[in-house]
Amino acid sequence: MTEQKFAIELKAASTEEFKVERSLHDKIGPINPQKINVQLGFQFHHEIVKDIFTVTVLVVYQYPTNPSNNEHIELMKFQAGFDFTVTNLKTILKPNQSGFQMPDNVMMAIVGVSISTARGMLIPLTAGSYLNSFILPIVDTKEMLENLKIKKTPIENELHVQGQQQLTKRKPKQSR
Repeated sequence: MTEQKFAIELKAASTEEFKVERSLHDKIGPINPQKINVQLGFQFHHEIVKDIFTVTVLVVYQYPTNPSNNEHIELMKFQAGFDFTVTNLKTILKPNQSGFQMPDNVMMAIVGVSISTARGMLIPLTAGSYLNSFILPIVDTKEMLENLKIKKTPIENELHVQGQQQLTKRKPKQSR
């Protein structure tokens, strides 16, 4: 098997939606970071002829209001789009009826950069709010993609990852 050469470059990043529930203290009191449920969703598009691969990332923070009947409040919803130039995209992306297939290392790089960039975009967006203390956790992209069985099945144009991700409250900067 010949090695497929490629290069990935993030060309554009844009916030498509951002909402924060601001009046929570009266509704639920202090927030316990251990109870925040982080949900990630992804949508993929490609223009093979132009070597463009686009990832839309959805980040939702939910907080339980009544755990006995699975009620929750949406603390934050963030959606961003990331446009990548992938040289030789036509040789590494294989479209099919249910989506496409792409080598693991390429997909891990693209999804990893998308999540990390989303994390960086959220920091200034949440500045001045209670959510600025709760940073989007670092995700093991390889494990996440393996858990979704992407290695063995074609990737659909939409995929959602849901689950409890541990959030830790960020410590304030030390004054010098």
